[in-house]
Amino acid sequence: MYEGLVKRLKIAAEWAGKGFCITPNLCLEAVNAIEELTGRNVGKWLFWQDDPDANVYECSACHEPLTLNEGTPRENNFNFCPFCGLPMKEGDDDV
Repeated sequence: MYEGLVKRLKIAAEWAGKGFCITPNLCLEAVNAIEELTGRNVGKWLFWQDDPDANVYECSACHEPLTLNEGTPRENNFNFCPFCGLPMKEGDDDV
């Protein structure tokens, strides 16, 4: 039943390890498949409103700060939290 999802996840993981995904839809599909297969929650990036000039985002799950020189987590290919590994979905990263 899940063979197709597992195959797609393996492809996404291989490409994500290289810093990018084949298509944005494949990334979203992988996140949804991980959530479905594991029952694991999906996090989102929260923009630190206290200091908008700092360009700092926080993982909604582990609350670790991610400081970027420029752009959003999505623009920098942070589809997973580098601290807790949680897949990231929609969030405040387009502020």
